[in-house]
Amino acid sequence: MTIRRNHYLEQRGHTWYYVRRVPSRFRTIDKRRRVKKALHTDSLTIAREMRDRYMDSDEHFWETALAKKNGEAVQESPEMCRYRTARRRAVAVGFDFKPFPSLLNDEPIESMLERMQTLKNDEITEIDTQAVLGTIEPPKDTIRNAFNLYCDKLSIGETSRKSPEQIVRWKATKTRAVEHFVALCGNLTMDEIARKHGRQFYDWWGNAYGVIVPAPDHTALIAPIES
Repeated sequence: MTIRRNHYLEQRGHTWYYVRRVPSRFRTIDKRRRVKKALHTDSLTIAREMRDRYMDSDEHFWETALAKKNGEAVQESPEMCRYRTARRRAVAVGFDFKPFPSLLNDEPIESMLERMQTLKNDEITEIDTQAVLGTIEPPKDTIRNAFNLYCDKLSIGETSRKSPEQIVRWKATKTRAVEHFVALCGNLTMDEIARKHGRQFYDWWGNAYGVIVPAPDHTALIAPIES
């Protein structure tokens, strides 16, 4: 099986360059026809590692810029780009991408040996190794991801009897609250959100809106004022 390990790499003299055409779907947000960056190394191994980082960076920029241009929520993080790249690399090498725990629990020993044998190839890069062994974890859901899931799937019972206009207003109020939280605390992953963030948001909302409603546990919950 022939695998192109040097795609997007060109050598001029003793120096390697990262060179690729801007994909046609991104031409509206990146006017360059080609991306070309000197890697300042004569080492093919180092050049491949640098190329991988530039690929991740470019793809993240293109995806987020296009999403913003189209007025869509930006969901592509650098981690997600790297995860998607790993999945593509695993297929290119000849394997399905599977998380490492799944490989250990579900993969036949013969298949595991085949994966390990592939990694002995001198042209295998670090990201290829991570892709074949499934050691790149899927990015965790952020508060924006969770909110989109809630609006798109989990709230069907709540919105099923609303008109399209009512759904827009229903979602706008909640979106505003989520974006206030993100602006204040960051687009945290769900397992990062702690009590301190709730307290920080509580204090901010109290200062911003000044409306406090006693909660059943005798703490205070901030009630947003509808505009």
